[in-house]
Amino acid sequence: ATGGDAGTVYVQYTSTGNTGGTTTTRVTPGETLNSLAPLAGQSIIVQTTNTAADPAVGAGLLGTLKSGVYYARGHFVFTEDQSKIVKKYSDQLDDTLGFKVVEDIVTTSDDTGLFDNQGAIPNTSAPGADRYRIKLTIALESEMTASDNFVPVAKIVDGVIYNTNKTVDAYNIPNELIAKRIAENSGDYIVKPYTANFELDSENTHLLLKVSDGVAVVDGFRAARNFPTSMRIRKPTATKKIDNDGVAIDFGNYVIVNPLIDSSGNTPNIATLEKLNLQDSDVYSAGSTIGTARVKSVTEDGAKYRFHLFDVRMNSGQAFRDVKSIGTSSTNYFKPEREGTPAKTVLKETTKNTSIFPLPNIRPSNIESISYTAQRRFQATAVGGTATLTNLSGNPGETYTNTGDWVVSAVDSDIITSGLTITGNGT
Repeated sequence: ATGGDAGTVYVQYTSTGNTGGTTTTRVTPGETLNSLAPLAGQSIIVQTTNTAADPAVGAGLLGTLKSGVYYARGHFVFTEDQSKIVKKYSDQLDDTLGFKVVEDIVTTSDDTGLFDNQGAIPNTSAPGADRYRIKLTIALESEMTASDNFVPVAKIVDGVIYNTNKTVDAYNIPNELIAKRIAENSGDYIVKPYTANFELDSENTHLLLKVSDGVAVVDGFRAARNFPTSMRIRKPTATKKIDNDGVAIDFGNYVIVNPLIDSSGNTPNIATLEKLNLQDSDVYSAGSTIGTARVKSVTEDGAKYRFHLFDVRMNSGQAFRDVKSIGTSSTNYFKPEREGTPAKTVLKETTKNTSIFPLPNIRPSNIESISYTAQRRFQATAVGGTATLTNLSGNPGETYTNTGDWVVSAVDSDIITSGLTITGNGT
């Protein structure tokens, strides 16, 4: 106990119990802690009150600085391992951990070993020389006053070590020259890769980031971690609603078709994504089938059309450049335009062959007010030159307004591109 704080026991859990299918992971307020042999029978009781102002259980931060030699006040000073509770009842801290430099004079009143010894008994009439002493005491920078000297060692941000001071700049000039040459010649590189993965923490508000040991060279300096590290990361819990204009849909993987001369019969059935044969003859069925494909969309390309293909499968030893007609029969096929000399069929924008497109923002928790544009295929019988599409509202929420994008063809002839009028819309 110190000041107004009650006696506090800091522990590290080494195992957990399991009773009735419920895993006990933490000591609870009011719980009795019993000692094991040889102190069996002794116990302490955890206080019952457990509020933010007066917590009974929780997390704290222990800082430890290992034994080493530090440069302070113009001297190299050795210190043993030192530990300090830097945050009693919270695991969140923004501060710098280091050493407070304590200078004093040691006399014979402090250490009888300073007497001039004569044999086995000290000669107390010859006190010898007093000693000037520098001690390094573990401390936080926030605890320092204007007159204190402080040696920073580790910067702590959100309860995690952000960076550390490992060298003294005044004695690092040769290393800096070598590092500069390494950086100029080799740049940054990894000698032994680090691996990282997240694991569940004991509290839902945090995750544990497990980072393996590894070695990297950054700016010419060797950065090594000789043992795995576990860092406690706070989960982001804030949410934000973002309004997006939409997701860009860009189908590729198409061939160009001139509807006046290069098609016969109906447009491809995108409603069923029917499988079409790839023929090596301008006249369908006059040659051989060298592969198969499907059409997922038909879009305008000036006065011509783009037939977007997918699931293109060529027979063994065949190439798409030899395809001259695509369809299901001699009355239902289309011919892709061929290019170059000798002429060959080119499948354009082959890198855009997906039907899944990324959202503008990654990992949304929820998506609202979704609307999208899709192609539909209808069949109707014309009466007096007019065909009426009925039951457009068969799928609730669909609206047909982009009449300029409609593609019309007769069942037994080519795509109609002239003398066509589309009126009205449907919901």
